[in-house]
Amino acid sequence: MKDKDLEEKLSGLRKEMSNLNASVGRGTLKKASGSLKPVRRNIARILTIISEKKAEGVSD
Repeated sequence: MKDKDLEEKLSGLRKEMSNLNASVGRGTLKKASGSLKPVRRNIARILTIISEKKAEGVSD
């Protein structure tokens, strides 16, 4: 994926994570539902890819 696509995907995942955290805070989503962990992991994956690209000096 290109850098712009990764940034857009990251933005969308962060927004989704924010909405899920708000739902947990309101009590409408239980922490044990299993929807938070995959989003957190996907954010970490994208951040890892971005940092690896910067370390290599590659930009699309």
